[in-house]
Amino acid sequence: MRFYLALAFVFHFLLFLATDANADVKIKFPEEELSTESTLPVFEEKVAILNRKVKHAGKFELNLMGGFVASEPLYNPVNFGGSLTYHFDNTNAVHLMGTLFMGGLNSNGVALQTGQVILADGSVGALAFDASLAPNKEMFIAAHYQYTAYYGKISLTNDFVMNLTLSGLFGGGAYIMGDLIAPAANIGLSQRFYFNSSVAIRFDILLTAFNGPDITSVGQLVPGTTPPPSSEYETSLQFDSTLLFGLSFLL
Repeated sequence: MRFYLALAFVFHFLLFLATDANADVKIKFPEEELSTESTLPVFEEKVAILNRKVKHAGKFELNLMGGFVASEPLYNPVNFGGSLTYHFDNTNAVHLMGTLFMGGLNSNGVALQTGQVILADGSVGALAFDASLAPNKEMFIAAHYQYTAYYGKISLTNDFVMNLTLSGLFGGGAYIMGDLIAPAANIGLSQRFYFNSSVAIRFDILLTAFNGPDITSVGQLVPGTTPPPSSEYETSLQFDSTLLFGLSFLL
C-alpha cells in the first residue's frame, strides 16, 4: 500500500514540474503578421427578399376605385375614379389619380336647405341655408410620390397565400369646384393585397389640406335665389380625410 502511495506522489510531483516548465514557454509572432484592424465583408448585390412573387419594377399599375370623404359636413361625400402608377423599381413610384364626386347634398345639407335643423334647445330651426348654391367639390386630381416601405405575405388559409404591400403617398393636386380651382396638398397610406402576381385589392387613406371657398362668407344662401358669383367667396384653409377602395391591375 505504501508503495502505491509513494508512486502516486512521484507521479504528481513530475506532473507539477512539467506544468511549471511549460508555463515559462511563450509563443511570439512577428508584429507584421498581427492584425491591426478589423473589417466586415461588403456585399455589392443585396437581396432583401427571396422568392418575391409580385415584381413592380418597370411596370404600370392601373387602379379603379371609389370611396368617400369621411369629413364632409354638407355635400355628398361619394366619389369614384381611377389612378395610374409607374414603378421605377420595387420601392419608388409615381402615382397619378383623379376622382369625380356624385354631387348634391348629404342629409345634413338637406336639413339645412329645408330649415329642418334641430337646434340645441330641441326646437326646429326656421332659417334655411342652401349649401348647393355655393361652389362644391366636382373633381379631385393629384400626383404623388409613392414609396413602398413594406412587402410581405399573409396566409388566410393553409392553402392560400396573399402578397401584400404598404406604401406611403406624398404630393399635391387640386379640387375643381365649378369655375374655382382649390390647390391642395396631401399625404396618405396605401395597402394592397394581391390575389396573384398582377391583381390586387387596394385601400387608400388620404389626408388633404386645401385652400377652398368659405361658403359662409357671402351671408345667407337662401333657397331659390341666384347663386352668388364664385369671386365673392373668401377662401380658407380646410382639411379632408378620404377613404378609397379599388381593384388594382399590374400591367
